[in-house]
Amino acid sequence: MGLLLFAIALLQASEEPPSLLAIPDCPRTFNAHDGSPQCIQLSIYSGASERAGRTRFTELSIGEVLAPFPYFAQVVPIRGRLNGTEAQVYRVTLYIEDSPCATDGTVALAGLTEDRRPIILTDLGPFEIMETGIQTGVTSSTLIDPASRTVIRHYIGDPFWSLPLFYHGPDDVTVWIADKGLCLTAITAGETVDLARGRCGDSRWERNFVPASEHRGLSTAHQGDLEIVRDVLGDDWWEANGPWADGLVFRMQEDDVIVVEDLSTCT
Repeated sequence: MGLLLFAIALLQASEEPPSLLAIPDCPRTFNAHDGSPQCIQLSIYSGASERAGRTRFTELSIGEVLAPFPYFAQVVPIRGRLNGTEAQVYRVTLYIEDSPCATDGTVALAGLTEDRRPIILTDLGPFEIMETGIQTGVTSSTLIDPASRTVIRHYIGDPFWSLPLFYHGPDDVTVWIADKGLCLTAITAGETVDLARGRCGDSRWERNFVPASEHRGLSTAHQGDLEIVRDVLGDDWWEANGPWADGLVFRMQEDDVIVVEDLSTCT
């Protein structure tokens, strides 16, 4: 009996992890009706590896597969939870587009957990990535309470600002998806994506065009706000953004909150 159990354990250990395909874009049927699943197409980043010009996922890649134009694809072992089940390692196929940023793929992001773990859509359902250091999109906006000098929330966007944000309150920010004609709730920790019909201003903005700040719920920063932002975000942020910080820092029209928009590309 002991030998049989050993043989079974050895067989199980040699089995390949189950396979998943990370859906690279949000199916239009997903965004068709209120109450249906929602998502936002974003790039996924695993961070740089020790070898120059390569990412962590590239180092872990266990193969390449054919992919439809304009993508190419790699297969990467990723630990996560599929449909809320127990975490395990899956062979995840990631579709990748050519980009000036060192991305590891394009995914349909359905939301973030409270500790900012991405929940992406796959061919077998929502997949919560449990690996550490994985990022989807970039931090497009940081909200700061000027009284306590603390960060309230970060909101996620894409690295080229083709997803303009509209501010209604600290916990109420929307994003305009021009190529689908959709207004959705913006992504932040602990939230999933929902429809937000009619809450993205004019809703006729063209792709890759960011409406003026006053049309997105922002107003001019108050005197002293730059000093608060420097204190909260630190010297590294100031060294990178200080010369044009006055064009990145605003006040929210509907609330006494500082909004810092990050217009840098990549991560």
